[in-house]
Amino acid sequence: MPRTLTPHVVGGVLLALLTVASGCIKLPAFKTSDRIIEFYTLEYTAPEPVREDPLAAILLVRRIASASVYGTDRMVTRGAMFTTEFSYYKR
Repeated sequence: MPRTLTPHVVGGVLLALLTVASGCIKLPAFKTSDRIIEFYTLEYTAPEPVREDPLAAILLVRRIASASVYGTDRMVTRGAMFTTEFSYYKR
C-alpha cells in the first residue's frame, strides 16, 4: 500500500501553516488607533496648617497609600453602577 498524501491532507496542512504564519506578518493596510492620548494631572494648592505652634508630643505619620484598585498607571473611572473601568486613553 503506497504512502502518499491525499490533496485534502496537503491542503489542510497548508491551511494550518498559513493560519499560524499569518500572525508573524504585519500588513501595511492595518493601522493603529487614531485616538489621541491626553494626560491630566490634579493640581491644587497646599492646605493651610491647622496649628501655628508645634505640638509638644511626637507623632507617627504613616506613609500615604492608595487602595489596591487605584494602584495602577491607567486612568480609573466610575462605570456603570458599582463598577470601575480602567483606560490608558485620555488619562
